[in-house]
Amino acid sequence: MDNNFSVDTSRQVKKDFVKKISTPLGIALWLMAFELIGMTVILVSEGWRENGLFEFSVQCLHWLTMFCILVCLIKLMFDAKPFSHSFTLCARLIAVLYLLASVIFPRLPGFSTNFGIFQNGAGTFTLIDARYLIRGLLLWVFSVIIQEGFLLQKDMEETI
Repeated sequence: MDNNFSVDTSRQVKKDFVKKISTPLGIALWLMAFELIGMTVILVSEGWRENGLFEFSVQCLHWLTMFCILVCLIKLMFDAKPFSHSFTLCARLIAVLYLLASVIFPRLPGFSTNFGIFQNGAGTFTLIDARYLIRGLLLWVFSVIIQEGFLLQKDMEETI
């Protein structure tokens, strides 16, 4: 039986996380910038008058999600770590946005869904839109998994 083990305490060179994802990350940042510019144009031109308040609110939800992801990706570029506290907060913020949308969107004019919770037969009242509720709950679970990954990464860094 061989009992040889390494006692080298010098800092080990980690694989560079950002290099692995630099091309997709650059494309994502570039496309998100165009998305943010497009949403700014819609806000300035009062786009809710053309499309209706519900459609405009859905666009705003997606815009806020994209903005949150953009901030998280920029932070990821500077930290060069796959898990971070800001990544956890970003995922939780997006989850909360979708959970709020599941309750707020059914009260907007122009709303319609085939997947509502506590919806009457005529479709004139929907308590919660289940499409956004499911997305919000899944994102919340995803944020808990990210938080556990962050804590494990932090423990590993403290050990080394």
